[in-house]
Amino acid sequence: MDKSQERLIIDRFEGDDALLEEESGAMRRAPRTCLPPGAREGDCLLEQDGHFSQDPKRTLQRREQAAKRLEKLLKKRK
Repeated sequence: MDKSQERLIIDRFEGDDALLEEESGAMRRAPRTCLPPGAREGDCLLEQDGHFSQDPKRTLQRREQAAKRLEKLLKKRK
């Protein structure tokens, strides 16, 4: 990852805005129209010079980790 790139996660959408979580945990808003087409909640993004791009590899890793945690929790409940 280039030093000038920032990693973000789409936390949620509120109207025409996306709430993005920075690696520090801080939240910020960005117009939905600035995001890549098809971007959805939970997707990982890279921002460089005000332009957003999707990070499909990181998104897949996070989704797989979440699925494993959920499976582990559900097994504990049985």
